[in-house]
Amino acid sequence: MNIKTGGFWLLLYIFTYHVVGVLLFYKGFLLKRVVIPEYSHCEHNHTETPVSCNAYPQQFTRVVWLLFDAWRYDFATYDETLDPVPVYRNKMPFIRELLRDSPQNAKLFRFIADPPTATMQRLKALTTGSLPTFIDIGSNFNSYEIQEDSLPHQAKVSKRNFTFMGDDTWLGLYPDTMTKIFDYPSFNVKDIHTVDNGVTEHLIPELKSKDADFVVGHFLGVDHIGHTYGPSHPFMGEKLRQLDEVLKSVVAAIDSDTIVFVFGDHGMTPTGDHGGETALETNAALLVYTPRPLFDPRQPSGRSVYQIDLVPTVALVLDLPIPFSNLGKIIPEVLLPYQENQFKSEEFASANGFEGRVTFDFLTALSINAKQLQLYLDTYAGHSGDFPPADYQALQEKLKHAERMHSAARVSDRVGQQELTEVASAYVEYMKDVKTMCQGIWAKFDDEPIYKGVFLLFLSLLMTPLCLLDVHHSLRSLKKAAPYGVGIGAVAGLATGQIHFDASLIGLLSLLEPLLFSSLLILALFFVWNMRRPIYVKLKVTWQQGVLFLLRNVSLLQVVGLIVAVLHSISLLSNSFVLYEGDMVAFFLQSMVVCFALKKLQQLLQYNRYSLVEILKDLGPFFLLMLCIRLTKLFHSCRDQQVGCEASTFTLAIASASEYLGLLTGLRLLASCLAICLVPFSLVVFLQFNRHARFLSSWLLRVSKYGLSIASLCVAGFWAMQASLSQTQLQTLPYWQHVVLPRIVYITCCTTVAICFLRPYQRHTKMFIHDGESETQAKEIGHDEPNDSDLQDVKLRKLASIDRDGPEVSEENAPAPITVDKELETANAFAVVILILQVAVWLPIAMLLNDAIALAAFVMVVQVTSFVTALRGWKEALWPVSVFWGLMSCQFFFGFGHQATVASLRVEAAFVGVHGELTGANFPLAMLLAGLNTVASQVLLGLGIPVLLLLEDSLTRHDKLSKLLTFGLQYVAFHSLKLFTSMIAASHFRRHLMVWAVFSPRFMYETVFQATTDVCVILVFLLVRKLE
Repeated sequence: MNIKTGGFWLLLYIFTYHVVGVLLFYKGFLLKRVVIPEYSHCEHNHTETPVSCNAYPQQFTRVVWLLFDAWRYDFATYDETLDPVPVYRNKMPFIRELLRDSPQNAKLFRFIADPPTATMQRLKALTTGSLPTFIDIGSNFNSYEIQEDSLPHQAKVSKRNFTFMGDDTWLGLYPDTMTKIFDYPSFNVKDIHTVDNGVTEHLIPELKSKDADFVVGHFLGVDHIGHTYGPSHPFMGEKLRQLDEVLKSVVAAIDSDTIVFVFGDHGMTPTGDHGGETALETNAALLVYTPRPLFDPRQPSGRSVYQIDLVPTVALVLDLPIPFSNLGKIIPEVLLPYQENQFKSEEFASANGFEGRVTFDFLTALSINAKQLQLYLDTYAGHSGDFPPADYQALQEKLKHAERMHSAARVSDRVGQQELTEVASAYVEYMKDVKTMCQGIWAKFDDEPIYKGVFLLFLSLLMTPLCLLDVHHSLRSLKKAAPYGVGIGAVAGLATGQIHFDASLIGLLSLLEPLLFSSLLILALFFVWNMRRPIYVKLKVTWQQGVLFLLRNVSLLQVVGLIVAVLHSISLLSNSFVLYEGDMVAFFLQSMVVCFALKKLQQLLQYNRYSLVEILKDLGPFFLLMLCIRLTKLFHSCRDQQVGCEASTFTLAIASASEYLGLLTGLRLLASCLAICLVPFSLVVFLQFNRHARFLSSWLLRVSKYGLSIASLCVAGFWAMQASLSQTQLQTLPYWQHVVLPRIVYITCCTTVAICFLRPYQRHTKMFIHDGESETQAKEIGHDEPNDSDLQDVKLRKLASIDRDGPEVSEENAPAPITVDKELETANAFAVVILILQVAVWLPIAMLLNDAIALAAFVMVVQVTSFVTALRGWKEALWPVSVFWGLMSCQFFFGFGHQATVASLRVEAAFVGVHGELTGANFPLAMLLAGLNTVASQVLLGLGIPVLLLLEDSLTRHDKLSKLLTFGLQYVAFHSLKLFTSMIAASHFRRHLMVWAVFSPRFMYETVFQATTDVCVILVFLLVRKLE
């Protein structure tokens, strides 16, 4: 198996271990919960009142939900002592008036969301009362119908009119449950007014008509402003004032039989993102208001309640069955009306919201809630054996104890407030324990697939250095091992999987796990066995010879590269190092730059080049490298756990930064436009004067000279349009004006990339033949590049052209040896194609990063150019170069304004060239753009690996493929080592407090990085194989 075909299969072989290992790990690591497709009924409440579903008397006839998406708790509070006042504080004075002037009618709560804080998971929790698991987060952008029992379903079954207006996500979650619908598109995060204005238009008329029993208005403006501009933008203050006016009009429109719940589904980080479990993301606000006196005015606002507690509360208020899967407990302040002649209960009771005298009606409500929980537990236990028997039995005993106390209180003639409070506390303690147990059970991990995934990653790390030990022998070993390993492994896997097989789709899928694992395990064993000869040759030395060999052949740079790679990987086992990984990567890079510079200085002195000018000339690129590394830190964003971190204004788009930078905004825009245009125009100049460009196809020359230059002007024009027009003006633009410039960029760059892969060279390349006697003549060869057979064909044709009747050809009169032009012999034109490919990929990525981060993308161009220039003519080991290249992919992940958190995903990139609702083809395009923004550095550095071939001159075609395969394997190994340690960290610390805030997101990002790296390395190998 030669290097051309074998190299591809070798890379694909390593890639397979990564994919299967990660999938197996995810199978055991991601939390899961069995969905119970059961629904509650009135008979579950054991009511004795035939006209009512619940034994608890109905308090209100209408419930109004005003859902202010991403309404953080501090957005609703008022503090006159603040100086300076953030733009999002003190913007809702009507809420302050309600709490101050009508404390019996209004109360503000801290509304705690269970992570993940993605919108779809929050809506599910707010309507079903269930706890979302982390595995559900992937469905946030592709909502699906909720199959569990919910408030909308119960409202439909009970023939209550349910009127909805706002975010159309609800239509996908709860189709056919609404009586009236006023829906608006939700995924255009740059649209901050359409949904809110639509809800405002219909809300008051619907409230005045009194047709609906359950009214939901979902406002999106706060969330969209957070994603697009951040919470500190002036737009946020304006939006909060608008919502304050909406609330004021709602209060004026309702009667005493209506209760209003105003709440946020989650908060947001200082950058306007959400999805994680930090306090800013989980602390939303809940305001409850009714014209009827309900609350104790002596009790301050601010008590924390969980969002799932709203579900049983609203169900009992509307006299509906509590949804079957609910795990929340009722909010006492709502169902325990305060009366002035009632005294305050005990301190423990007050902490649970028992502000007034505990009544038998309230105990009935608690009993209904507790029995619903127990019914759910019993049903879930029948579907799954997850519950620990001891804990499950203890919960049953607690409920029986509470019910005995309740029964005794009902029949007692001398029951006092103390006894009633103890009964209520027993019910509440039981419900708290139920939630705690379920949270622990649904955080249960499946260890077997986790260990299998880790082991497969370990095998990939073991086999990669074996491949690097002897690339050609590894290709032969893979060819020999493949049929035996796959065959035997498949039989063993099928035999293992057959034990647990059942005739269903899940049963068929369950066969894949043992099949894939066994096949890859046996294949690895055969591969290692076939590699025994080069291993034996390397190890067949005494320990003294081995030490001497290492001292002679292993340089200090190789040791430094290994140490840096290992230190970077094991640092992922510490949450502190993960938090400050960007700074740590910069330190490693600067350390390696110093080592490279010292090695270069040693070479200069070795060749007696002591001239100060020559030393400065050769060391100058290293100083530029250090400067670029420092400049990249200007573009770092902050994560919540970083103490004292201040986000740079470079992380804000031009429209957001204009309020802070003033005149500097225009200068920054000018610098960004110059940077984005400088790269493709420099390419034009390079192609104009480079002698190898004439071997490129005419299509590639035209599109790279003219197309990429026009595309860069389109990017600059797009940014200028975003900066010069206000948000209102942008919204009034027709659809085509939003998308035409970015899509010109996409089409042009995609066309350039396609030509690079399909037809990079001229179809007929001119070969110049010199016979030493006559003038130079040209002969056309029908191949993209001349090879040995072409040369032989030319030589035969040359000999055949001699007159048949002439003298016999001999050594004396034979033509002179044929030589080929040096340009074709070295085939350096491939470097031009690689350069064009890099610019074609860099240009749309820079546009996706936004106008400010595009400056960081330009810094990347300068840094890569400086690195290649500094190490030109490199004859040392390749491993330190690969480590430095891998560190740069990490450096620019942070340098492009990213952090390894769920909340830092740059959703706004999905709307560059996509406008309006994400339907049809817009949805996959938007997801691709957002993903490309996230893995921008991995794509650019992965596709840029062939640039490293320029470090050494006069490489033959075979040497180029061999060196490229070596670079590729080393680069993949560097990322695999990080993936392996992040996988170990996520597995080992899966019960750690910071697992979902630090270790799990870091592992998930590393998974995406590894997949992107593998794909890019395979693509560039195929490209260079075609070029060479």
